[in-house]
Amino acid sequence: MAPALLPSSPALAQSSTSRLPQTSMQDGSSYDSQMAQNPSFLAGLQVINDKMQLQERLQRKQAAFEEVMEINNKEKEAHSRTKEEVQSLKNDIKEKDKAIDKQTEQIKSLQSQAASLQSKYEDERHKVADAHGEIGGLLQQIASKDSKIDELKSAGSQLRERYTASKDKIKQLQAENSDLDQRLRAATDRVRELEGFATGFIELDENHLIDGYAMLWEYATNEVYSQLEADLDSKVLRCSVGRAETLRPCYSAPHPSPIFQLSCGETYAPRHDFGHAIEGN
Repeated sequence: MAPALLPSSPALAQSSTSRLPQTSMQDGSSYDSQMAQNPSFLAGLQVINDKMQLQERLQRKQAAFEEVMEINNKEKEAHSRTKEEVQSLKNDIKEKDKAIDKQTEQIKSLQSQAASLQSKYEDERHKVADAHGEIGGLLQQIASKDSKIDELKSAGSQLRERYTASKDKIKQLQAENSDLDQRLRAATDRVRELEGFATGFIELDENHLIDGYAMLWEYATNEVYSQLEADLDSKVLRCSVGRAETLRPCYSAPHPSPIFQLSCGETYAPRHDFGHAIEGN
């Protein structure tokens, strides 16, 4: 509460003047001189002066108080605005906290997903490493198989060359065999021609003649085998010689004449088959 203000100095002077005797107003000079010597009047004037000074001080304090109150009101308004701003900031902080909590949950979810993806990545990386190892092993196997294939190709090429050489040799032998067949036919025809002349004049023991023909067969077989052994494969040669054994003479069969027969009941056809047997092998 503001203190009550004292009356202004004109009112106080008028109040003080109204209390003076009317007679002193009429005689100004005499009255002034009398009042100047009156101690009560002097004391009253002193009191009035003190009151006026106090009134001025109170007015200054009132002005200062009003200024302080105005400042206080402004501060209250500022404080109110500050409180509103603080409340708004608190609300913003709450919203931010909610958003942070939501972001934290999302971050935790993303971290969980990242951990799961990292685990899957490690699994896939191990699988890829295993696959690389298997691929390396397969590449080694492929390289080994390629090497074997190259070896087989080389061996096949060599075999083809040998086969071609064998075919050429067989053709050469067939040509030689054909020539021998022709010579054999001519010799056989000559022998048969001579047989008609010799059978009536030559008288030999049949067993002795067969033994001579057997020795001749062994000699011819050994000579031909030694020649073929240098040119033909051993497997082909064994098969051919096996077939050639069918050309041996049948010693147990009776011979009406001392003429050498190439096989039992045959003269020339088995020799021709022997040439085809060599060609087939």
